[in-house]
Amino acid sequence: FFFKQKTAYEISTRDWSSDVCSSDLGCGTGINLIRWSTLFGDSVSYFGYDWTSSSQDILSLLREKKGLKINGINYNFFDPKPLSHVQKTSLFITVTALEQIGANYLPFLTKLLESPATRFVHFEPFFEDFNYLDPCDRASIEYCKSRNYLHGFLEHLRQLEKEKIIKIIIVK
Repeated sequence: FFFKQKTAYEISTRDWSSDVCSSDLGCGTGINLIRWSTLFGDSVSYFGYDWTSSSQDILSLLREKKGLKINGINYNFFDPKPLSHVQKTSLFITVTALEQIGANYLPFLTKLLESPATRFVHFEPFFEDFNYLDPCDRASIEYCKSRNYLHGFLEHLRQLEKEKIIKIIIVK
């Protein structure tokens, strides 16, 4: 995870109803957005960013048929544009969405850092901290490498933290 300003305690205990929007980058079918809308209600706008048009179609149907305040936005991690509908109180999350970009994360990360949002949560396969001597970890590392999963991102975040650009709350 990384956040530009808030602490983990503030994020987990705060009143989410004051947030303007929450966004899932690489949202797929929108399952996280559905959960958020159930937890936090209609006072928050929800945005699902994904590169496939079928994702936007699914989110449109959820909005129309279920009345959920969810909007789909076409977004390409390989050719990222500035994030839309972003305010300082926006929360962005990625859940195993970045693994496909391998070492090509910098353009996307730059767009995140240029946005006014201050909170980002990443649930991603960071294999940099795995122990190559452990057989399970080694198998995971080899699999991630064979699939060209996200690599270098965590180390880059750690460097940004050393430069006091971001604050990493926890890595597990």
